[in-house]
Formats: sequence, C-alpha cells, structure tokens
Amino acid sequence: MASSGINAEYMGSSGINAEYMGSSGINAEYMGSRGGRGGSRGGGSGGKGSGSIVGIRSAGFGFIRPRDGGSDVYFHATSCRDIRFDELREGDEVEYEMGEDHRSGKERAIDVRLMN
Repeated sequence: MASSGINAEYMGSSGINAEYMGSSGINAEYMGSRGGRGGSRGGGSGGKGSGSIVGIRSAGFGFIRPRDGGSDVYFHATSCRDIRFDELREGDEVEYEMGEDHRSGKERAIDVRLMN
C-alpha cells in the first residue's frame, strides 16, 4: 500500500507486474501502445507535452498528468533532464517528449524537464 494516493499499474513485457494502490481515487495505467485505455498520452510518440507530476515512486519512476488531458504518462528516473529525480515533487510542472521505451516498446515520457 503506497502513501501517495496513486492507483497505478505498470506491466512490462519483461514480466514486471507491479501494482501500487492508494486512497485518492487516481487511477493511472501504463499499458503502452499494445493495450491500455487509449486516448491521448500527451502528444503521441515523438510529440511534446507538458503537465504536472501526480505520482513519484522511490523505485525510480513516476507519472505525469498531461495538461491537455488524456491518460497519465509514465516516466523513468533516467528520463529527467536539468533536475535530479529525487528533487521532483507531486504538483511540479514539467515539459517532456514522448518516446518509446527501448526495452518494452511502450510509450513513455522522455527528456522530462522542470518548467520555469
């Protein structure tokens, strides 16, 4: 049971099945382009987007709520630019580009930068 209030599920093709459940009612699924809820993911593969951090996990990943709506976007700590992952906080406004995870083939935010 996580304390940040996120109900997020990340299922990778490598057999990872980690589920985090909280009480705030937020439901973010990261299923990539081979499934999931569909809809906008902040600009599609290769597109730019902006939004706010809605979940940070000590395991080195988090979720961004796109400003233009759509499903929350997964990002990994290695995607952070100009800021360390452990300096990010829920509510921080960020910019990012959408890209493909080279291991799973799923969409995720890359080049995540804190907005001024």
